[in-house]
Amino acid sequence: MSAFFDLTGKTILVTGASSGIGRQTASLISQRGGRLIITGRNPERLQQTYESLAGRNHLLIKADLTIPEQREHIVSNSQDLHGLVNCAGQIKLYPHTIYSEKRLAELFSINYEAALLLTTGLLAKKKILDSASIIFVTSVISLVGTQTNGFYAGTKGALAGTMKCLAMELAPRKIRVNCVAPAFVKTPMLDRLAAQVDISKFEIQHPLGLGEAEDVANALIYMLSDESRWITGTTIVVDGGYSAK
Repeated sequence: MSAFFDLTGKTILVTGASSGIGRQTASLISQRGGRLIITGRNPERLQQTYESLAGRNHLLIKADLTIPEQREHIVSNSQDLHGLVNCAGQIKLYPHTIYSEKRLAELFSINYEAALLLTTGLLAKKKILDSASIIFVTSVISLVGTQTNGFYAGTKGALAGTMKCLAMELAPRKIRVNCVAPAFVKTPMLDRLAAQVDISKFEIQHPLGLGEAEDVANALIYMLSDESRWITGTTIVVDGGYSAK
């Protein structure tokens, strides 16, 4: 009997792999036998991820996904993908009193446009195989209203809406399209957020405490594996009970 969540023989592209959830997901994929294409903006941290991977024949591509030419470089160097995990993203807290077109465009560019345009670029060039799994990492914040998160929630909610449409369009090819929505997880992104707000007030809102990157990566591994072959068009919430209040 084969092991559950075995990714042997699968090639999977992970964006935002230089740290946090992206790095942990890449690590677990390699441990499950998968071949990786990892990408991120920070070359030093991306190299650290690459050197930590189990197995061989992985590919590292430094790229800024908000730049069309660099997205195209990823597409050109990808082939026969069994999975795509869109982890790259950014959170910034803006109360409604300082909403601006520039701030919205910046956050929308990395959180929505980059992920969607990379995905559709790969599909257009037939780089994603039938029966593949496409995942967008969104956020529970798009499901539960919080102060100062309007722009961030909007970008992640937009991804979740588009995901459902892609799931229907790609169903004839048995390609699954889903979102995984974490709450607050102990990552470098959370460390940066701690410079703006008191994180302890968020921690007490999680009945099971703050999550670890591995908690979300485990869910992503399941969604990449054949065991999730009958799941598409939905959002898997991984939030330590945050949204159960």
